[in-house]
Amino acid sequence: MTKSRIHIATGDPISRRGGLHTVASSIANAQSELGFDSRIVDQINTPYLLRNFVSYSNYSALNSTSSKLSYPDSLIEYHFAQTALLTFPLFASKKMPRIFHFHGPWFLEGKVQGNGSLRALAKRSVEVIVYRSQAVMTTHSEAFKEVLLEEFGVPESRVKVVYPGVDLSKFKLRDKEMAREHFNFSPDKKVILCIRRLEPRMGIHLAIEALEHLEDAILVIAGTGSLDNRLRELANSKSYHERIQFLGRVEEEEHGLLFNAADVVIVPTLSFEGFGLVVWEALASGVPVVASRVGGLPEALGNFRDDFSFETGSIDDLVEKVNYALNCSKPQATFRAEVIDRTWHKTALEIESIAERIFGEVD
Repeated sequence: MTKSRIHIATGDPISRRGGLHTVASSIANAQSELGFDSRIVDQINTPYLLRNFVSYSNYSALNSTSSKLSYPDSLIEYHFAQTALLTFPLFASKKMPRIFHFHGPWFLEGKVQGNGSLRALAKRSVEVIVYRSQAVMTTHSEAFKEVLLEEFGVPESRVKVVYPGVDLSKFKLRDKEMAREHFNFSPDKKVILCIRRLEPRMGIHLAIEALEHLEDAILVIAGTGSLDNRLRELANSKSYHERIQFLGRVEEEEHGLLFNAADVVIVPTLSFEGFGLVVWEALASGVPVVASRVGGLPEALGNFRDDFSFETGSIDDLVEKVNYALNCSKPQATFRAEVIDRTWHKTALEIESIAERIFGEVD
């Protein structure tokens, strides 16, 4: 019998960018390649579920696939607290085995984004209910395992660390000159790349400030977000503004090539970084990464954490580590070798191993 796996995503389309969506899609794809019947349910919202609680046979309005929730013996894989709570009644009566993949503290991330105390409290309440009811949860790092234990009181025996993967066919070694020509980057300057959502916790302003002390480099900022205009205003206020380029949204299929055009990738996150897939994507592309010592980023850096991590929020330390990376003589293959065995297939198999230990063989 073909194993079936149902991933419960968020209220947004799975095609929307973000680490959670990348992980859910990548695990589901890997499971499919392993021969599983793996499906993703997205665009989950309260009005739809209220209409359909009465009849479990009518799921056609949910992502336009009536069969997605029709398997009584599936393993349910949750990815977000709110949609997990909303869909609990759909699975509880059938006693279906469930795993929750923890991507970050929803209420704390909301507070950073400006949520008021009541809204943050409501989010935290949802998280506590959901997380403490799980038989098993996974995190991408030891750092976020500690968040579950300390912030939400989840027993340690229920939390397993499963590192994510990286698409080694998409993120690979390519000719740097060709990549730079594609993006029209100056061949005479070092390229510092910051490819992130332009949100407060990402610390993009640190990269802009640091460039003042990196005179032979240009800073390329790729991504969109709520701080887009403010970051552009900050950049324009600098005397070196001509060395800062905003690319806006870069299509997914060009991300690998963009890494190849860079001399160093920086990840200046200030808080709540569960892992940082961008680190492994850059390393797989043969590019050194300078990342802040927050959350799971030091774990993602692996053997490079001592030389390429900087004190969170410190511009001086960021500049020092970027200079070190720019003058590093390590070949591209050395960085790629760090993640060469970090495939999504490996991640999917680790999840299966955990499910079997907890629930037995799950069809």
